[in-house]
Amino acid sequence: MKKTAALALTALLLAATGCSTTQGIDHEKIYLELVHSNTSNTSTDAELKRLATASCGVLEEGGTIRDIALVVAKSGYDSSTQNELSQIIGYGVSQYCPEYSK
Repeated sequence: MKKTAALALTALLLAATGCSTTQGIDHEKIYLELVHSNTSNTSTDAELKRLATASCGVLEEGGTIRDIALVVAKSGYDSSTQNELSQIIGYGVSQYCPEYSK
């Protein structure tokens, strides 16, 4: 339980300071376009960006997909389906921390 709390705190801190542009590629823009064109999610762009960076923060701290799910559940994030939420997290990881999507 303590590990999950620590991961959640770290993820939220990273989400607040995350950067999404590397080598001239605007990963944030790509992520948002992927989510908006492939899901029916109605979250704001700010909420989506926080979700993506928090997910990467969990992975960077050695967390697992299960840990991401716990952080997301505790944050109160709402998605129309679990499959859609998985899709959104996958898009975020692919753009914000692609080293974990391999």
